Amino acid sequence: MPYIYTHFKDASVNGSPVRQPLFFTDAKNPALRSEDDGFLLGGELLVVPQLVPDRSRVPVMPTGNWRELAWDATNASPKNTTKGLDRQNVELPRLYVRPGAIIPTGPVMEYTSEKPLDPVTLIINLDDNGTARGELYEDAGDGYADRNSQDFRKTTYVAERKGDTVRVTIEKTEGALKRPQRSIVVRLLTDNGDLLTTGQDGDVLTLSLK
Repeated sequence: MPYIYTHFKDASVNGSPVRQPLFFTDAKNPALRSEDDGFLLGGELLVVPQLVPDRSRVPVMPTGNWRELAWDATNASPKNTTKGLDRQNVELPRLYVRPGAIIPTGPVMEYTSEKPLDPVTLIINLDDNGTARGELYEDAGDGYADRNSQDFRKTTYVAERKGDTVRVTIEKTEGALKRPQRSIVVRLLTDNGDLLTTGQDGDVLTLSLK
C-alpha cells in the first residue's frame, strides 16, 4: 500500500502512469519496445506474470542488476530471506527491484486507514555506485485536504555504501504532517541473500556487509 499510494500521488500531480511498459527503463533498447509479458509498477518494481502453463516464458529484462523479491508461500506477500528465494508459489508473478531503488512497504492493508503504517519496511537494491533512493508519501488517506495545505508528509530515504557499511538516512521531509513514533525495518537485497536491521523511523540505520 505505501509504495502504490506514493505513486498514485505522483500520477495525480504529473500524470505519470502507475503501470508502465518495460521500455520506460530504456527507450533506446528496441527489444523492450515489443516486450509485453512484464511491466513496471511505479518504475521501481518489475512484475513478470506467469502467462504460459509451464512458466517457461522469460521476458526481455532491462539492463542492470534487478534483484528478485521473493514471495512468502504462507500468505502470498512479498518477503526477503537470507536463505534464498521461496519458489513454492510458482504461479505468482515474479518481482524484481530496480537498481538504486528504495521501495517503502508496510503491513497488509485493504484500505488506507485500516491500521497504522507501522512498521515501515524499506526494501533496498543498491546501484553500481552503491546508492539508492526512494520516497514515501503519506496524508490522511481520504479527502483532498492535502491539495490546499501542508497536511501531508513526503519522506525521501537514501542509502549509501561506504566500504563494508551501508548507511540509510532521511535526506529530506516535505509537508507539515508530524512523523509518528514507529518502527522501521531495512531489507537490503544482495546477491548472497538479504541483510536486515531495525530501528525507529528518523534514525540513521547502518548495515554491515561483512
